[in-house]
Amino acid sequence: MKKWYAIPGVLAAASLLLLHDLYSFFSLVKWDPAEQVDHAGTALYVFGGLFEINDRIPYSAAPSYFWGLCAAVTVSLLLTAVSFALIHRFSQRSR
Repeated sequence: MKKWYAIPGVLAAASLLLLHDLYSFFSLVKWDPAEQVDHAGTALYVFGGLFEINDRIPYSAAPSYFWGLCAAVTVSLLLTAVSFALIHRFSQRSR
């Protein structure tokens, strides 16, 4: 039954990568409107740069991407916790 713990392990690794991407995106964006220059922006890559979401995000649109990435991280963390709890619960029953 311990082989089932690989599922929440993979989800936990993905959650940590997304959390790192969230922090990286947050630190790259210039949130102050006074510092935003016309046609300046950033890019958003997830899972350590493996997938490109958008490479031309203007700073004015960055909050939308930020909140979307926050939602993805939250869902990933919740799936990790629920899968770990379910597998732990069913492994206790089978003993």
